[in-house]
Amino acid sequence: MLSRIQNKLGTAGLVVAVVALVVALCGAAFAAGGLTKPQEKRVKQLIKQNSKPGPTGPQGPQGSPGSAGAKGATGSEGKQGKQGEAGKPGENGKNGTDGEDGLCSLGKPKCLLPPHATLTGTWSASSASEFHESYFSISFPLRVVPPPIADAKRFIPPEGAPTAECPGSAIQPEAEPGYVCIYARFVEPTGGVSEPLFGFTETDSTSGVIVRFKSELKEGGPRAFGSWAVTSHCTELEEEEKVPGC
Repeated sequence: MLSRIQNKLGTAGLVVAVVALVVALCGAAFAAGGLTKPQEKRVKQLIKQNSKPGPTGPQGPQGSPGSAGAKGATGSEGKQGKQGEAGKPGENGKNGTDGEDGLCSLGKPKCLLPPHATLTGTWSASSASEFHESYFSISFPLRVVPPPIADAKRFIPPEGAPTAECPGSAIQPEAEPGYVCIYARFVEPTGGVSEPLFGFTETDSTSGVIVRFKSELKEGGPRAFGSWAVTSHCTELEEEEKVPGC
């Protein structure tokens, strides 16, 4: 009979059943105190030994995957933001002034002196004996535009003092804007040489000056030499528009 029970319950099940039977049968004896102390101890040992959990069984097969959840609904589209305000139009820039003509170089038809720039050079008088006169010319390396101020040519004799318009000397010629200053280093001391004459010939006043000396010499004209300076000036329009250099 025990073999049959073991086959159905297994070894562990059989032990539990036996212990349960003993407890059931001896329950009254426990209550009445009918078991001896060794018997009580033995029963407790059997119960303790066979109340331990059995070994963990093998892992069961993996369950089949669950079905996919339903797709969530698409969220509503957000509201469009307000359009920003249009920026204010910027102020119109000022018209630029015409650029200056460059200095002389290959391919440039004009050679102009910049505003308030100074040219310097030397001069010497030549003789025309039949007229008892001497001439000399001053040719500006660059054109002076606008031309020097009318009647603004000044002659400073060898012993002459500088003036407000011509503050330099024959050694260091200078001129204020718009003026042509002619400094004499030497003039023939005899013959009653007069002050030089300007503007007695028609010439381009932006390109140079022609000067004539007269004297009372009976033979030949006076000898003279020195240096010169001319400084360009600005037109009224250039002054108003504050062209660089004016």
